[in-house]
Amino acid sequence: MNPRTTVYTMRQHTARRLGHFQAQPIRLVPTMTPQEVAREGRKQLPTLHLAVLAECKSLLQQGTPVEHLLNHTTHDGNNWWVLVSIAPQGVGITALLRYRTPDQRLQAMRFDGIERTAHHYSADVLEPILKRMDGDRDPHQRLGRFLRESCNAPFTVVGADEAGQRTVTSTLLNQRVAGTWHVPYDLVCYHESRVADSEEPTLPGSSTVGRGG
Repeated sequence: MNPRTTVYTMRQHTARRLGHFQAQPIRLVPTMTPQEVAREGRKQLPTLHLAVLAECKSLLQQGTPVEHLLNHTTHDGNNWWVLVSIAPQGVGITALLRYRTPDQRLQAMRFDGIERTAHHYSADVLEPILKRMDGDRDPHQRLGRFLRESCNAPFTVVGADEAGQRTVTSTLLNQRVAGTWHVPYDLVCYHESRVADSEEPTLPGSSTVGRGG
């Protein structure tokens, strides 16, 4: 289990209650900016985590190390893939919120935890990656596989501007992607991709950041 994932010990997840969380999430709409999606997604994470832990109760009681992928729809109608990693030290949860652009293209945002960096994958980034997966699967199903196989991918900071935004690169399922780390929002937006035929040169002063920031 990656240490940057939100981890609950068995005592913690049984002690938590829905009444502790007062945020009022809303259903996502295609015109939302990634910053707005990140804000609304973070509101939903506590309730989502509790629902997923309840659904995995039997696996938790067994205590056997395992990864379990769930397709979950919240009460407000938002659609998530959730990867639950059960290990002796606790339970790790990584969630991928999927939604459409105004022209109905698929995009998604990954949350490694309530207080971790969120990662937005634009349609331009996701489409070539999903296209190379099993062609006979529904794109939503391929997105679940994308979460399972790319959730540990780190990103590398290769530049920064005066406003504090940082240029980053990463590799997702052999696809080299570039994006921007919006530090004030704790949000990385990947917006450009190409096949990783060769490694890009490391720029002076660059640094690699593990999942979750």
